[in-house]
Amino acid sequence: MIIADDHKKSETINIVLHGSFLHSIHRINDIQRHKVFSKTAMRCVLSPQYWKGSDKTKQNLLHSLALRGYGLDNGAYIDYNKGTEFNGDLFKVMCKDLGNGSDWIAIPDVVGDSVATLKQARYWFNELEKLDLDTNLLIVWQDGMTRSDLLPYIKDGYGVFVGGTTEGKLSAIPMVSSLCLEYGVWCHVGRVNTMRRVQYCKAHKVKSVDGSGFSRFLCAHKQFVKYMKFKEEQISLFSQKTLDFTDLKTFEQRLKVFGIDKSVYEHILTTNTDYIGLGKNEYKQNSSYLRWDR
Repeated sequence: MIIADDHKKSETINIVLHGSFLHSIHRINDIQRHKVFSKTAMRCVLSPQYWKGSDKTKQNLLHSLALRGYGLDNGAYIDYNKGTEFNGDLFKVMCKDLGNGSDWIAIPDVVGDSVATLKQARYWFNELEKLDLDTNLLIVWQDGMTRSDLLPYIKDGYGVFVGGTTEGKLSAIPMVSSLCLEYGVWCHVGRVNTMRRVQYCKAHKVKSVDGSGFSRFLCAHKQFVKYMKFKEEQISLFSQKTLDFTDLKTFEQRLKVFGIDKSVYEHILTTNTDYIGLGKNEYKQNSSYLRWDR
């Protein structure tokens, strides 16, 4: 399945890209998104608010998650923006159902409150450890957290999801990423929606990033596609040493976890999606990234 995730592409970019979740592999628009995202090995992020509905709805979403690869966010930021209370039970259900197929899980945090986030961290790590999941567990960094705050968790093998304010996270990335590299744990940065910020994260050897803008708007993802093409064509005698991406779950691993028959995906390659997603003011000659054969 050539549109499933390819670790070599992550090695080319030297970072793992994540976008918003995809609804289905059965609708033509979403098939096109899978095809475009596969060019940069983009994975997706799912929050518990979207893991609900009928069994059929969940199965369709599961097909997309298995194909692209994914991390699990706790959804606290969504509840914070909506002014609703965090639903820990809904989060636990998502982790129980999807945790073994995920690359990482961000444990619940208290948005904007580093003290409260640290206070409840051990509880959530213990709760998820009870599920015996084969994945990376991440504590969410909030403004004000220090190296000494993170170190006890990192020494225990837990990674870090860098949240917080934009100004706070940008200043914290060098410290957090170097600490994660030192102990060999995962470092992820949320809300990365510009190539400039992607490059900043890459420069500090962040393992993965997510940004909804690059997955919601295909024209925005074009920047990633152009960058990937540049990196694939670039020849250097002094190439930067890449991060280790062997701990990413593979398509085959996810199929096995969820018991999905690979034949479910056969129609994707033969579905003509050329130029679906082309904006009104765009020209086909400038949009080859929307052609699957290019």
